Amino acid sequence: MWHLALADQWEALKSAVLPHNQDVRGLVHIHAAIGIYLALALFARRGLAAWWPVAVVGLLTLANEAMDVIALPDPGQFWVLRDTGWDIVNSLLWPCAIMVAARLLDRKGEDITPDE
Repeated sequence: MWHLALADQWEALKSAVLPHNQDVRGLVHIHAAIGIYLALALFARRGLAAWWPVAVVGLLTLANEAMDVIALPDPGQFWVLRDTGWDIVNSLLWPCAIMVAARLLDRKGEDITPDE
């Protein structure tokens, strides 16, 4: 089946590039997600306040986690589901926080009117 072959190739690529330490892999989720978010935000019309860079990071995270689950021989294992949940949190926490902060700062800037 094509999705199993794709998942195996993706896992092989990640294993070749990333260290096998789970703690370090969690940090890779954080840094990669922020890097992708910032790169996409550069092209957004609203910059860091745009919602679609966060949505793309979310979709990429879900695709990565789906490949992780597909590549496992027993995807029902509890630890796999726990790790998947933490990977999603690690990937989305800071892009979401930055977007919300940027939106709040944009609103605050609109409320301030210069004295004439």
